[in-house]
Amino acid sequence: AAKPAPAIQPQPTRTQSPAAAKSIPVAAKPAPVAAKPAPVQARVAAQKPAPVESIPPGDLPDTVAWIHTPTQAGHFQLDVPEGWSRSHPTATSYLYEDNAMFNTIEVGWSSATRAPTVASVNSTVVPQLQVALQAFAFKLESVTPYTLKAGAAIQIKYLVNSPPNPTTGKQERDEVVRYEIYKNGIEAYFALSSTVNQDTTDFYNHVRDS
Repeated sequence: AAKPAPAIQPQPTRTQSPAAAKSIPVAAKPAPVAAKPAPVQARVAAQKPAPVESIPPGDLPDTVAWIHTPTQAGHFQLDVPEGWSRSHPTATSYLYEDNAMFNTIEVGWSSATRAPTVASVNSTVVPQLQVALQAFAFKLESVTPYTLKAGAAIQIKYLVNSPPNPTTGKQERDEVVRYEIYKNGIEAYFALSSTVNQDTTDFYNHVRDS
């Protein structure tokens, strides 16, 4: 698990993953025209949940070569699969993706004065996710206390549509498991995302315990 202090046959690739969607900055509103009210920004049309497949694409391999990635600016370290791409969506987050972009690991951090609780996550983090992922049929499943190897945490589970495949336009239904953990004035999170019905147990357990 994240440690505060010191995400075969070739698959068709997807566009940017939902895990990164919350890092996309909101576009600036257009300036009002003289003597006319400013235009009202249109709401993003809500999608229907993508169909869940019994044999989902993006199967995680049974054998993974891991690298232990330190992020000194965020004061934590995390194991990620060797060969996954890494991007830097914001100054305080990293996104790791497999080549087909069906599986992702996102990590981020921010300053905080106290550890997160179920109540604080429900009142702050969950609304932020709902706004950022409203276009992807976001559905909250649970917010619960969770004990990681690195300490007490809050676990958030939710479902979300993947972005459309750039070739076929097809979308998958993804399940995301996110953890919020605090130490020494830093609240860090990591989020694991895979298509629904994948066998993620061993993979997720390794990341959580890294």
